[in-house]
Amino acid sequence: MKAYLVLGLTLLFVFGFAQSQDKIPPRAENQRKGAEKSEQKADAQKPAPQSQPTPINVIVSGNLQFKASDDQPNRKEDSFKWSEWALVVVTALLVAVTAKLVSFTKKLWNATVTLSEDAKKTSERQAREMQASLVIAGKSAEAAEAAAKALPTLERAYVFAFVFSDGIQYHPNKSKLIIRFENHGRTGAIVKIIRAEVSMLVDYPSRGEKVKEMSFPGGTAVVPIRAGQQKEDEFGSQAEFFVTPQDITDVAGGKRRLLCFGIIEYKDVFDSTWETGWCWEYVVPSHGFRVSNNEELNYRT
Repeated sequence: MKAYLVLGLTLLFVFGFAQSQDKIPPRAENQRKGAEKSEQKADAQKPAPQSQPTPINVIVSGNLQFKASDDQPNRKEDSFKWSEWALVVVTALLVAVTAKLVSFTKKLWNATVTLSEDAKKTSERQAREMQASLVIAGKSAEAAEAAAKALPTLERAYVFAFVFSDGIQYHPNKSKLIIRFENHGRTGAIVKIIRAEVSMLVDYPSRGEKVKEMSFPGGTAVVPIRAGQQKEDEFGSQAEFFVTPQDITDVAGGKRRLLCFGIIEYKDVFDSTWETGWCWEYVVPSHGFRVSNNEELNYRT
């Protein structure tokens, strides 16, 4: 701002100086008029000229011509010297202002270069940070997708079958056992089908073998979440069967097996259907049922 102010004042000074040089000073004008009047009087008093008139010394200043007095050359010489010095001063001021402008322009250029370099570095850093953010966002999305897929597995129902017997009653009395279903998952299970059978068999049946369907009251049953040993946590069905002393003798000798096997099909809160199969075997020494070693019949989906 200061540089612009100095430059403006300098140009104004130069313009004013140039305008002043175009005008004739009042003192010089008066001297010129006095000289003309003196010449006219002298010419009137002189006789008619016999020869050519004496030449008149005339000094040119600007666009006008007038007769100079004896001291005019010295004054013009002083005026020229003053104007030359003024021009030198103005030129020096212009040089100083120009140098200041050059310095300022150089600083502005350097600042612009530095700013562009900083902007380039900033954009590169932001690009790297954006790429890192995209990678993190991708990993977060993958983690969220994995969590969403794992949610049904973590929160679904898991139903298992347990077989209990009050002891063996020989024919003609009926022996009874209870098949209890427990839900060890985190949400309830809606029972669709229960198939169960108690039979004396020589060997284990295959998984695809037809088993009769068991009925349960209400048409629709819900296996609640097992939170402890409370009776309200239990859901089950009862089965009856006939055995003879010979049957138990055969079981003890390994000739035949007294088996309770079947499947339960159920749905969870995610509307997915699952199935659990079981096979329990009567053990004579303990007078009760235990889970058999048959992996084909003991399974879950």
